Amino acid sequence: MHENEDISRIAANALCKCVLYISIAILAGITLSNCQLDNSIIEACQDACSSANSQMESVTQRECTCIEKGETATSWVIPRK
Repeated sequence: MHENEDISRIAANALCKCVLYISIAILAGITLSNCQLDNSIIEACQDACSSANSQMESVTQRECTCIEKGETATSWVIPRK
């Protein structure tokens, strides 16, 4: 009887881990699929940087980074098609 409890506990642990890993994978997929930037976000960042007498360095859905005019951005940029 003690052996059956151990098998049940092992099976329950394995099931919980599977559910956890599947949930993490689904959450990561949802997060990564939402990476589209609207033109309005880019324009708002450009406007904010130009009003601060600087230029846009980078923009994401959550962050707008400005640098002083004349400085060059240090990160790589993928050219538009």
